[in-house]
Amino acid sequence: MRKFNRIALIASILSLWPQTASADFWCDGTPTSIFTNSNGAVIVQMPWRLDWVAVCNVKTSWKGIDPSVCWTWFSYLNTAITEQKPITAYYSGTGTCATVATYENAPAPYYVRLNP
Repeated sequence: MRKFNRIALIASILSLWPQTASADFWCDGTPTSIFTNSNGAVIVQMPWRLDWVAVCNVKTSWKGIDPSVCWTWFSYLNTAITEQKPITAYYSGTGTCATVATYENAPAPYYVRLNP
């Protein structure tokens, strides 16, 4: 009985321990439009958000994404729009595709993939 009480006490203490919520998520769909603003931000209309979401910047590093990577993503996104192909954007952290912040408030995706 004494061993059980210790286990129950430890379990109770651990349940009160602060936990960080992290749930990586993947967003899939065919983007409908894209633009680049005068600052170089690449902003795409994503079907999962029904709004404009920045993914990178072709002029300067943005949220850890180098412009050379951004140009590749820009190419993928333009191809997806032109050929009506889906993309996948992977985001690390909390949130959902439907609640990703818009415009340049959006988090940077970890990757953007052009799907077959």
